[in-house]
Amino acid sequence: MKHHRSLPVGALFLAIVALPWPNRVQAQTGSAAPPARLELAGSSEQAKMLFREAIYETQNVGGPARVRRAIDSAVKLSPQLTLARVYQAFTGPGTGEVRAQAITDLLSTMNSAPPAELLLALYWREVAAGRGPAAVPVLKALTELVPGEVDIAWMYVNTQVVGKPVAEQIRMRREFMQKYPTYAAPHNTVAYQLAPTDLEAALQEVREYIKLAPNHPNSHDSYADLLLLQRKPQEALQHVQREMELDPQFSAGSMKLGAIQLMMGDAASARTVIAREQEKFSDAATKREFTYWTAATYAYAGDVKGARTALASVLSTELTPAQASIAHERLAAIEAYLGDRKSVAGHLTASDAGTPPAAHFALKAIVLARINDLEQARAAVTQFTSMVPAANTFPRVLNAYIALQAKDLATAESELAASTTTDLFTKAIRADLLARKGQKAESTALKQEIVSSSMKLDGNAPIDFFKLMAKMHVDKL
Repeated sequence: MKHHRSLPVGALFLAIVALPWPNRVQAQTGSAAPPARLELAGSSEQAKMLFREAIYETQNVGGPARVRRAIDSAVKLSPQLTLARVYQAFTGPGTGEVRAQAITDLLSTMNSAPPAELLLALYWREVAAGRGPAAVPVLKALTELVPGEVDIAWMYVNTQVVGKPVAEQIRMRREFMQKYPTYAAPHNTVAYQLAPTDLEAALQEVREYIKLAPNHPNSHDSYADLLLLQRKPQEALQHVQREMELDPQFSAGSMKLGAIQLMMGDAASARTVIAREQEKFSDAATKREFTYWTAATYAYAGDVKGARTALASVLSTELTPAQASIAHERLAAIEAYLGDRKSVAGHLTASDAGTPPAAHFALKAIVLARINDLEQARAAVTQFTSMVPAANTFPRVLNAYIALQAKDLATAESELAASTTTDLFTKAIRADLLARKGQKAESTALKQEIVSSSMKLDGNAPIDFFKLMAKMHVDKL
């Protein structure tokens, strides 16, 4: 591959802004003129539309396949639309270095491009290269140069909320909504930000999202997510079916179809749906997530052999060390709860390969506590605690579980009282404690809440394995 030396962002930025800015002049001299937009010169109207559609898909979480369909079509229709080729490189496969170099190569051909197009290409190159924060001034200049480009304004807002408290992020995004009341994407983002603390307000936002983007599958997917948080699978199913009508290849919806069947307690139907939907996809990562769902349907029903077979099939594929680690730790958990406890240690050893994330040590602590290896469980909690912020109180839940296994109810109760977490696994441990204290009604109510909850990640399609462990735990109470 031919390499060009990457121009420093500052030097290229100064070179661009030194050029005449016809768009800005027009905005200043004609007060009645509409806000300036990207010119996208030298291409067909259809190609321009497809380029903007690719940006729209990105902003609305349409998924890589929908983005690629739009941008590849734009480039095929008008290869001379270099900015589309830049975005094709930016969203394409390969490392950040490879994608940044491809954009640098394209920048060298954009000598006659309008300044706004050069600035946007430069910004995407810097983001691809991992230098996005330093290039925010480029994006800010671009918002001033083409104030009519709401997608670019939304990109800029998302750089300004980084590091701020969630409440402040919501405030800033709502200011954006007031300025651009017909722009859909912010309502989706804010809905998910509100969901953990104010589900009703989140639902209001997602209803507005559907109103503004009624024919985009993600608006229905998001509404289904929030309805599942309310434990309303039948209502969620209607929206998942609608998103699948809009795009049968929308993998989030495909997985959610199975998740809803499982939530309604029909593991066999869930497995049938998952197997059918899995056939639509060819990429290894998506197929692997479907297989994890298949394993979950077996574990949900207490069928250790089926779960074991599904997870073994994952391990039979080509995996990175991190991917193999996930499969082994899930096998360890399923064996600890349902199967052969003697095999747990081997799977945990295999799952320790590489540099596991914090969640690995939380799962490891749970699994070790389950098989009554309390000393090693405490060591895993110590490791997990060292890797998470001090405000994270999930270590207290892990300590409570270890105390329960040691039949120390007083310590378990005090540790749970000190935790602020409300996830399903925490509720499972609370249900366990209540059952041991003879508070059967309260324990049963929590158990029912867990059993009737979705097993997927909140706001995403893959299985949440900690939720599945919560379900397996309360099944034994």
